[in-house]
Amino acid sequence: MKTNKNSLLPIALFLLCALLICFSAQAKDGALLGFTLAQKVVIPSLLPLLILFNLVQEITSQKPAGKFSKRLMRVLFHLPGCCFPTVLFGLIGGYPAGALLTASLYGDEKITRREACRIMRFNMSGGAGFIITALILFASVTAAAIICAAISGIFAHGENMTQSEFARPRNTADALNKSVEASLHSVLNLSAYIILFCAFQGILHISEILAPIIEITSGITNASGRLTLPQIAFLLAFGGFCVHLQILPVLKKIKMPYFKFFAWRLLCAALSFLICILLLRIFPQEAEVFSNFSGGVVRSTSINASLSVLMLFGSAVLIFDLENRKKQYI
Repeated sequence: MKTNKNSLLPIALFLLCALLICFSAQAKDGALLGFTLAQKVVIPSLLPLLILFNLVQEITSQKPAGKFSKRLMRVLFHLPGCCFPTVLFGLIGGYPAGALLTASLYGDEKITRREACRIMRFNMSGGAGFIITALILFASVTAAAIICAAISGIFAHGENMTQSEFARPRNTADALNKSVEASLHSVLNLSAYIILFCAFQGILHISEILAPIIEITSGITNASGRLTLPQIAFLLAFGGFCVHLQILPVLKKIKMPYFKFFAWRLLCAALSFLICILLLRIFPQEAEVFSNFSGGVVRSTSINASLSVLMLFGSAVLIFDLENRKKQYI
């Protein structure tokens, strides 16, 4: 079986290359769409946040967690306090952020493999940069992730949590350089996947309803007028196979089987769908609100205002946590 797979892979890759050459015009148009999405949506909305998130984690992971984050993570998710920035930024920072920050914690031996696997069950979201202009979508996806985290934590209450030993704090300039390098690599990787998938979508003419399952950004862009908000919430929580491919190296690093990750994505997507339906009954919408991908009623300043409120809240929580850490040293 392994020999057959090894022999079929080069043939499949050769056919894909032939497809790109024979339908170069369609592939070019698709790749151009992917490049435009990466340039106008992915890079400006994700890169600055990801740099800051990586920097905060680089700095805070070298110090003992504060009482607030310890208590919050232990009670809700049965995770050590050092996971607080990873979970927070994973929920608001965009798809690769949660996986990359989790891999960083695991690589620094701040968490165990089992804890890293549990975080990867839920720590994957479209993030503030993509969906903050649609508050119901953002609330649905985030609430579904938190519920999955709580469910995972309930089944892990018999496990012992990691008691990390903290190394000498890293120089801020070194931490910033490392954060910029890691964030740029991640965003370029994400953009390359989007361009590749869009190129093949331009050739294969995949159904607009199925396209978001394969590549979420371009898929929702093309099908936004045909999808309801609950359906978009489902797709955003699932993430699409393009995002899954980007996360595969992290899953391999922590030795988490893909089928388990896939099952938790389906659970999170189903919860997001149901939560969105419930929220729409409580707060009925009369117009489109997903301004990144549709002709919406959101004003030009609403993105900055909403994102600023969210960032201020996150900053306040982190400042409160850092103050608690300082008190522990006094």
